[in-house]
Amino acid sequence: MVSLQMAGTTGRPPSGAMDETVDSVLSSHRGALMTAESDKALVRRFFEEVWNQNNLEAAREIVHENYESPEGQTFAGRPGLDILAADLKLYESLYRDLKFTIDRMFVEDHAVWTVWQATGESKIHTFTDRQGNNRPQELGANGVSLTEVRDSKVASHRLLWPLTHP
Repeated sequence: MVSLQMAGTTGRPPSGAMDETVDSVLSSHRGALMTAESDKALVRRFFEEVWNQNNLEAAREIVHENYESPEGQTFAGRPGLDILAADLKLYESLYRDLKFTIDRMFVEDHAVWTVWQATGESKIHTFTDRQGNNRPQELGANGVSLTEVRDSKVASHRLLWPLTHP
């Protein structure tokens, strides 16, 4: 192994420089962990308050002004909150008492993957029980969402459902 050394140096960082380097790395790591945790907390709030409680006031606080939804809703020239409101209305028309329960969350570069369970009743699909009564089909789906966080707000949200949910 060849060691290069400038004349008059010991090859070691100056006293205190190593401590500063370690502190800088630890500070950066803490910052990344805090960002990841705050992104997860934001998305958890998005599910619990916006989706589960249909709370548009909470959405005003946490949804980015340029919110995008790849859920198939297209509103040219309308702000992000209108798109979210349309998504909520769409799902409300399909399901009664739609609730998401979060199982796990993963974060990478302000993208939050959420593994969840959805419950509720279909307003469209029914089945006939043994007594001959039509009943709404229960929703019991597991899925994943991809949520992008920008400027500490929810900038986009995509629900990825299994093909078999009612």
